[in-house]
Amino acid sequence: MAFDDHAEVVSVERGLRICLPAPEDVLYMFKVGSRIQARLVWVNPHEAPLDGEAD
Repeated sequence: MAFDDHAEVVSVERGLRICLPAPEDVLYMFKVGSRIQARLVWVNPHEAPLDGEAD
């Protein structure tokens, strides 16, 4: 989750929680080998869903 002054990452397993200055700072922590990489996904809750997507 990105906030104005920091980013929070909460894992769904093992109770991992990380607080960093920016969302991009988290990416390197979740790279595993050359085949698995984390990606940032930005969500705009005010944007209308695309056709066929649930609200």
